[in-house]
Amino acid sequence: MKITAIFFSVTLMKNILKKLFKVLLFCAQSAPNRFTFLPWQTMSLSGLLAIFLFSAMPLAAWSEHALGVYPALEASQRIASLKEASVEELSVFLIRNEKQLEKLLAEEEDWARNHLEHYPPLPESLRFTATGEKATIVARFARAVRIHPGLMLSLYVQADPRTGCKNRPVLPVKQTVFQDNSSFKNIEFCRLTPGEKIHPIVITATAADEPDHGLDIGLFEDNNTPHGSQYAFGPQPFGDPRLEYSSQAPFHMGFYHESPIVYAAAPFLKQTYPEYRIRLYRQLGIFALKNGHPYWGYRFLGWGLHYLTDLTQPYHATVLPGVSTLKMLWINFLAILGFPAAKDNAVNLVSNRHTAIEELQGRLLRAELKTNQADSPLVRAFADLAADTVYPAYSDSYPRETIAREANERAKQADRLLVKALPEKYTSDPAFDYTPEAKEQILPDTRLFNPAGFTELNQYFVILFQSFGAHTRKYMESALQQAQIPVS
Repeated sequence: MKITAIFFSVTLMKNILKKLFKVLLFCAQSAPNRFTFLPWQTMSLSGLLAIFLFSAMPLAAWSEHALGVYPALEASQRIASLKEASVEELSVFLIRNEKQLEKLLAEEEDWARNHLEHYPPLPESLRFTATGEKATIVARFARAVRIHPGLMLSLYVQADPRTGCKNRPVLPVKQTVFQDNSSFKNIEFCRLTPGEKIHPIVITATAADEPDHGLDIGLFEDNNTPHGSQYAFGPQPFGDPRLEYSSQAPFHMGFYHESPIVYAAAPFLKQTYPEYRIRLYRQLGIFALKNGHPYWGYRFLGWGLHYLTDLTQPYHATVLPGVSTLKMLWINFLAILGFPAAKDNAVNLVSNRHTAIEELQGRLLRAELKTNQADSPLVRAFADLAADTVYPAYSDSYPRETIAREANERAKQADRLLVKALPEKYTSDPAFDYTPEAKEQILPDTRLFNPAGFTELNQYFVILFQSFGAHTRKYMESALQQAQIPVS
């Protein structure tokens, strides 16, 4: 009798929550600017989201963006036919264009303030001003675009696994700001010298991974860094500000298509900045191309491309893939009653699945590129030009309204396929921890566990990579057109 009563009570509460959800959703959609939660409601739902986003979640959307950018750009005849560019130091580009850059960066600051709702304005003291001081120009530029001042911005190539460094000297792995560089151990960095000629595809693919080397690390006031205290981004909106990698998350994720209830309960989810980065670096790239500095033109475009392709990853465009808003409310209700296990488990499982998709993608691609499997469906997907016709022309709203929306809509299926394809411990055991050894083992374990599920997941990767390639070409070709680069 007691069990029956408990079951009845739980079922009744679920039905009540369903009705409450419909009422809340109607209110939030009818008057999104006036709709607010009571304190206990906000604490409940935002608590779940905050715990997830403060957990030790993976922060790179795709492992090694260059792995996809190389084949994506090689498929574009427009880009493949571009002339080689002469390598030059950043200081050379900056000092030769100092006055024009002062104007451009002021215009971009005005654009961001007028078009990005939650943009934190650049402090007047950090504005880029033409002083003629060559010794300080790189530092002044870094402050004006608010990036980590310690990143070396060396002249290098991130080698294509199909070719390696060839005859170029191999640089030490330490091209990042991180203390732990274990994530970069399989990447070859190849030294470039000023005046050397290099193809724009190599420049762009290399630069497309560079933001994951530390451009956005320590930029918030609670990250305990000197530059974070100056940049005026405020406290880190989500992610644990004490963790080294965590502070880049708000720049690399875009939660633009969540339920109005989620935004009402957790407004901090709107404090994401990939659109700011994409627009700024794209405009810098176009400026550099127009003014005779193709190396930095393509390198800046590669920086912007990183954030754009981050948004193609479902786990970077959806806050809790596989967890509906109703389910969020339900597991928080259980937590309020003193049963937090469901909430804790949901957080751990989503984080582990995020890790799983990145580890599988990176290991699959690197293996197939390194063995030069040109007929690989995964590699060919990036180069599939048929996907280009599916999408509209590129615009400033494209990252949010086309890319992030598409990725958000795909999140539920991606989550389902991961659970089906991988051994249970990797996706469905909330106590499982991704050790370095577990990451090494995930691909061979998955191949053996469920061959049919693994094939189905690979087919879904093909769809994701087709979009990655198409968005990459849309972005790059539109920039070349805007920069008036002639067709060869």
